[in-house]
Amino acid sequence: GESVKRLQDFLKYVGFLNEGEITGNFGDRTRQALIEFQKTHKIISSENDLGAGQVGPQTKSFIDKIISSQKINV
Repeated sequence: GESVKRLQDFLKYVGFLNEGEITGNFGDRTRQALIEFQKTHKIISSENDLGAGQVGPQTKSFIDKIISSQKINV
């Protein structure tokens, strides 16, 4: 849906997805991109961590901080 598309737009903006991967569906590629984002920013240490590939409170807070500090519109 729309929230997944916004997440995908954000992941594209920060370099973890490509334009053609923005579908509005939370599939394997979006999950993997989110995990890579989380690992890069030390939100998780591995894809086996609790919350890996999910937008929980810590991930959402970090994304919100990036969006507000860079004034991006996703």
